Amino acid sequence: PDPAGVLPPGLNVSFVDRSQGTNDLVPIRYFWDFGDGQTTTTTTRATDESPLVHRYLLPGFYTVSLEVTFQN
Repeated sequence: PDPAGVLPPGLNVSFVDRSQGTNDLVPIRYFWDFGDGQTTTTTTRATDESPLVHRYLLPGFYTVSLEVTFQN
């Protein structure tokens, strides 16, 4: 809700990483592609408690991908 009309048109969408690994793999980088030309890289996992939020400015269908890089 934006009763004051301050936010630009669009929709905020929350993402959570549900990928699974093994105990011997330590994730060090998360690369998100939101399918609208925008990407972001983080070093922390998006969780239910702390999701990654992206704002889509145009209506449509988007394919989102997540690439996780693990420590050698």
